[in-house]
Amino acid sequence: MIVLFTGASIFIGTQVFAGSTQLVTNEETKGVTEVFWEKYNLNYESFCTKYKIEGLEITSSFDQHTIPGDYIYSIESRDSKNH
Repeated sequence: MIVLFTGASIFIGTQVFAGSTQLVTNEETKGVTEVFWEKYNLNYESFCTKYKIEGLEITSSFDQHTIPGDYIYSIESRDSKNH
């Protein structure tokens, strides 16, 4: 029983590490879906006119890959990151 459990654990661990058991792709999780906007009763175009949005990229310290993101300025900031 211990050998079977250990073998199954190693197999599942290597499959997860290799990414072969990934249920969704990075492309599927990229961006904000229409469901989000509908859930919170928001409109994307009006959101973009109300808030200044600046794209940014962060370099991962773990694997040096690029993590995309958005910097959304608050209304009170008057387009300054120092607020």
